[in-house]
Amino acid sequence: FIGMVDDKYDLSVRVRIFGQVIIASIIVNGANISISQLGDLFGWGAIDLGVLGILFTYLSIMVLMNAFNMIDGLDGLLGLLSINTFGSIAVLFLASGQLEYLAFPLIVLVAVLPYLAFNMRLLKTKANKVYMGDAGSMFIGLTIIVLLSIGTQGESASFKPVVALWLVAVPLMDMLAIIIRRIKKGNSPFKPDRDHLHHILLKYGMSQKQTLFCITLLSVSLSTIGILGQLNNWSESLLLWAFVLLFIVYSRVLKYVSLKVNAKV
Repeated sequence: FIGMVDDKYDLSVRVRIFGQVIIASIIVNGANISISQLGDLFGWGAIDLGVLGILFTYLSIMVLMNAFNMIDGLDGLLGLLSINTFGSIAVLFLASGQLEYLAFPLIVLVAVLPYLAFNMRLLKTKANKVYMGDAGSMFIGLTIIVLLSIGTQGESASFKPVVALWLVAVPLMDMLAIIIRRIKKGNSPFKPDRDHLHHILLKYGMSQKQTLFCITLLSVSLSTIGILGQLNNWSESLLLWAFVLLFIVYSRVLKYVSLKVNAKV
């Protein structure tokens, strides 16, 4: 509902954030879903957030809702990235034997397929193009964080919490990197611009299809690392620091390419 209103009237940042807080409250207090266990990230033992887990859950919900909303700037991109994430979660549920949760990500994954067909005009029809809008992108982000919470928490967790970072790596890194760049420029972190990954690749000279392929391939590759890390029981601290290093490299490379293409423009 909040996404639909935003699509219609272009809500202010404050109103949108207030709406997302309400959504997070429904998930935490109504559905009783929260994130309190972060795993053994530093080799000192499992990290239990306790009461702070509620605040962390609110933050996680809002971050992923906005991350998937912000990455939606190219036909087919959000659909393909969400299919990759839902598919990866389904693989991990299946590998852990938690079949009672398997249907949830698969249902949403299949529901995205006809959207992609109309969004990318894959069908030979004169039907109007379909867009996710803020309603669709925020719903995708919310659904993914709920699934990640279910999959990583409790005694019968399907996968380690740190693995979740790799399943949403591209939207998460893109959002964090662009917010950091905006703050360094003295701009509001919520002020829209054209410095997202897909914008930079397009300005670099790639076609829309090439950009879509490269970003999707990157997302699938990073999700595969997360899945392999879970299946092969890689160290949680190794997965965390590898992700931190990846984000640093990603930010530096993207900044360099952005400066280079903007200088040409």
